[in-house]
Amino acid sequence: MDGKRRLALGTAGGLALLVLGAVFLLLSTPAIAASATRYVATTGEDSSNDCLDSGAPCATIQRAVSQANAGDEIRVAQGVYTDLHVIGGITSVVRVDRDLTIRGGYTTTDWSVAHPLTQPTIIDAQGQGRGVVIIQDISTTLEGLRITNGAAFRGAGVQASAGAQVTISGCWVYNNRAERYSGGIHVYSGSLTLTNSYIYSNTAGWDGGGVNVSYSRGRLVGNSIYSNTAVLYNAGGVYLNYASHVILEDNHVYSNTASYFGGGVYLWTSNDVTMTGNYIHGNAAGHSGGGVYLTHSGDVSLAGNHVYSNTAQGGGGVYVNQSSDVTMTNNLVVENRLTSPSGWGTALSLYGSSVRLLHGTIAHNTGGLGGGIAVENNSTLWVTNTILVSHTVGITVAAGSTATLEATLWGSGAWANIADTGGDGTIVRTRDIRGDPDFVDPDGGDYHIGDFSAAAGAGVDAGVTTDIDGDPRPIPAGTPPDLGADEIHQHRVYLPLVMKRFP
Repeated sequence: MDGKRRLALGTAGGLALLVLGAVFLLLSTPAIAASATRYVATTGEDSSNDCLDSGAPCATIQRAVSQANAGDEIRVAQGVYTDLHVIGGITSVVRVDRDLTIRGGYTTTDWSVAHPLTQPTIIDAQGQGRGVVIIQDISTTLEGLRITNGAAFRGAGVQASAGAQVTISGCWVYNNRAERYSGGIHVYSGSLTLTNSYIYSNTAGWDGGGVNVSYSRGRLVGNSIYSNTAVLYNAGGVYLNYASHVILEDNHVYSNTASYFGGGVYLWTSNDVTMTGNYIHGNAAGHSGGGVYLTHSGDVSLAGNHVYSNTAQGGGGVYVNQSSDVTMTNNLVVENRLTSPSGWGTALSLYGSSVRLLHGTIAHNTGGLGGGIAVENNSTLWVTNTILVSHTVGITVAAGSTATLEATLWGSGAWANIADTGGDGTIVRTRDIRGDPDFVDPDGGDYHIGDFSAAAGAGVDAGVTTDIDGDPRPIPAGTPPDLGADEIHQHRVYLPLVMKRFP
């Protein structure tokens, strides 16, 4: 046999061995299961059921979870699910320990399209355990579910921990009660994405009536968070506790109550927090921060928020305590009220903090001694391009604290402050403006400025390129900006209300 023939046969033999090896490898490697859809209905049956047949669904969500592989989707038909399970010493209707998506709002005759509003899927713990428990470092999505009547030490509605990455979308979480922390939702040492959901009428015996994000990241967008209560302490609506990288955007946070601090939103030792375009109103704190309370936090941005009609003894709208690097831009802070005659800061109160306030509209906040803004305990405040009108005292600065104001509209006539400034601290004022802010319809809640506002074109360039409505600033380009949260232009079509009134 010549060399070429030996080489050809050797090559052929080698290829044959490679093919055989590949076949052996394929046969010996476990197959990766494709994600599946599993079905649950109150009329179903759990016994010996893998929940894969839409014509023969399981009866409980927990059965579907136990049968599911990571990555599966569980579709749940309308109805009330009250079955309780004790797993690992925890009582709940649903315990999730693998990557899953659970969706509600289906019917047994249509598993293709969910209608959670008209076909409600209700997880009801009947006051005997949690609604949903999520454990381990997993990714879980809850969508179109109603979670109610949970009762637990913490996280009565939804409890997630140990690195869980939780997405809650289009859900209702309500009437849950925690003995200590987090009546509605509690995410600890993980991440929460909460969108387009209703979190209401939840109660915590101590802190965090509605939503608690602790030692976690969070993104809360487009939710209604209301009528939640922190019975003894703090955070009626939203509680950020040692949280970081958190976004609160376009939420309605209203009618929440805290016995002590933070009726609407409470930040404790949290950093890199952005609050944008939220309506925070009608909240109450027994002590301070009716709308928002920040303490021991930093790198916090509040932009384009509507903070109004909140009440507290101090800091009716916003209270900033022992915090730094806080920036407030294009915020409307109006009609907040102090309940204590000796309270300070009807709109904004600073205590041992540094805050930069740009293009704020602060008007018609009432009660207490300190008027619109109070600055104390070695605080520093910079105020640029702001409307500060219709208060007993526009700004009070206590000894040891400093406020620097540039381009401020102090009002005139009915909109004038009784006194613009007070206190023994240092106040530096440049570019004061007097005149009528010409609000469009303040009695109806519209604090856009009108064509004849003294705020028009009276500002300085502070690097702010949009206003509270997202309109460009300034208009026209190259001109001085307007003062306050709103930038007017000749062809604006006004919305009926800048502050949305809720029952």
